[in-house]
Amino acid sequence: MSKGGVNWELYYWGGFKGRAEFVRLVFEEAGVKYKEVNDGISESIIQGKIGGYPVLFPPVIKHGDLVLAQTQVICQYLAEQFDMLPGKPENRYHAEQLNATILDCITEGYNSYHGAKPGVSHKEQKEDAQRYIDRFAKERLPRYLKNFEQSLKANKGGSGFLFGDKITHSDLILFHMLEAVKFQLPEVYKAADYIPLLKAFHARIAARPNIAAYLKSDRCKKFSGDSFM
Repeated sequence: MSKGGVNWELYYWGGFKGRAEFVRLVFEEAGVKYKEVNDGISESIIQGKIGGYPVLFPPVIKHGDLVLAQTQVICQYLAEQFDMLPGKPENRYHAEQLNATILDCITEGYNSYHGAKPGVSHKEQKEDAQRYIDRFAKERLPRYLKNFEQSLKANKGGSGFLFGDKITHSDLILFHMLEAVKFQLPEVYKAADYIPLLKAFHARIAARPNIAAYLKSDRCKKFSGDSFM
C-alpha cells in the first residue's frame, strides 16, 4: 500500500488523547499519513452527516467510501492494511482477545474516574470519585497487569513483541494502556514490581524510531488529567 498522500481521516474530539490514541499509534508506527479532524464532530458523527455505514461515537476513520468506528475494530482493520497482524492465524484471534481485555481495563479505569457521577467531568467529582479510583488501582488493575505480563511472556519469554517477531497493533494498544497507567497512577506503576517484562516492553516500544518521533511531536496530544485516558 502506498504511504504517500493523505488518504486517511481520523475523526475525534480535539485536544486530548482518548481512545483515538490507539489509532494514532498504528498510523504513526506504520508511517502512514493521516488527517485528524477535530471540528464539527457533533455534526459529522453524532448527527450522522459523515455518510457511509452508520456510526455512533468517535473515534471514526474515513478512507474513501469506508467509514468505520469502534477503536478495536479500527485498529484491526488498519493492522490488516499495514501488514501489522500476527503471522499465525490462531494468533490473530489471540490478539483480538488481548485487545478486548486491554480495552476492558481502560473502560474500568475510565469508569472509576467518573464513578460518583457517570458522564460528569472528573474535575467536578474528584473527592467523590477517589474511592472508586483507589479500588480500581488496588483490586482491579493488578489483575489486568498480571494477565498482560503473562501474555507477553507467552511469546519467547517476553523479550520482544506480543506475537511472533514483528510489531502488531496489539503491541501499540498495550503500550498506550501502560502510558495511561504511568501518567494517571504513577505511584502504582512504579510499585508494580510484578511486571518487569511489561516495563521493559514499554521502554522498547517508546524507543522505536517512528513512535519516539511521534511522542516528541506536536501531533502527540497530552493526557488531559480529567479522566483515565
